[in-house]
Amino acid sequence: MTISQQPISQQHFVPQIDSKYILNPQLVDIIKKGIENNLRVIIYGPHGSGKSTHIEQVCGQMGRACIRVNLDSNILRSELVGKDTISVENGLQVVSFKEGILPFAMKHGLVLILDEYDSARPETLFVLQKVLEKNGKLFLFEENTEITPHPNFTIFATANTIGQGDESGYYSGTQNINQSNLDRWDIVAKTSYLAEADEIALIKSYFPSIAIVSQISNQIANQIVALANLVRNAFDNGDLSVTFSTRTIISFCKIFELFNQNPQQAFALSYLNRLSDPIETTCATELYQKCFV
Repeated sequence: MTISQQPISQQHFVPQIDSKYILNPQLVDIIKKGIENNLRVIIYGPHGSGKSTHIEQVCGQMGRACIRVNLDSNILRSELVGKDTISVENGLQVVSFKEGILPFAMKHGLVLILDEYDSARPETLFVLQKVLEKNGKLFLFEENTEITPHPNFTIFATANTIGQGDESGYYSGTQNINQSNLDRWDIVAKTSYLAEADEIALIKSYFPSIAIVSQISNQIANQIVALANLVRNAFDNGDLSVTFSTRTIISFCKIFELFNQNPQQAFALSYLNRLSDPIETTCATELYQKCFV
């Protein structure tokens, strides 16, 4: 027995295209091939590098409906699959099954994005074992039914680690992913931050006032990205415990615009105040001075 597939408004779930968004061509190609060929794709890399938003933007360009879910250690099987609920109808208690996000996406052919995949409870991920297989079905014990996936259904996941834990301590709460689960993903893609030229282009695209200022004051956008890369190198070398993500670059630019185009204040409010170790603060300040003084 298969649950009937009631039509939904697919357009409602198609992400809006952000014309200013700067895409990584290699990652875009992987995502497109995953969607077109119904491949299971997991993308991992540092926080703030645009893993999930890349998937959403590609879905928007392709006109594909998608839905994004954040996993964490509190997510149980019942949240993914569904659970019995009690309601009152005509004065009587009625028990009915409320489906979770997984059967909903499978029935309606959505691209399901599972964020923070390495933070989910390992036992919860077992529910995906069969679903991750090619055209894998889902059996609902609560309803004694089996869901056959819509032809357009596919799954993506994003993570900061590749499921082998995090010895660095930078991503607390991440879990080891069962290797039989990880083996079911067709593509494991590693990504990082955009290339320097692309991050500069991103700043000028989202913040035209900075592009104007850059023509006068020695390329502010270039200086911001140069600072970000110096911080990232220091982070990779163990000199700093907090990196400078693309998301942080955007925060820097927003603050720069709001606070009288003061780069020092923007740096303090977007990044420097995240550091609690005085030695790290001194190190980061010196990197700032290399770029802006």
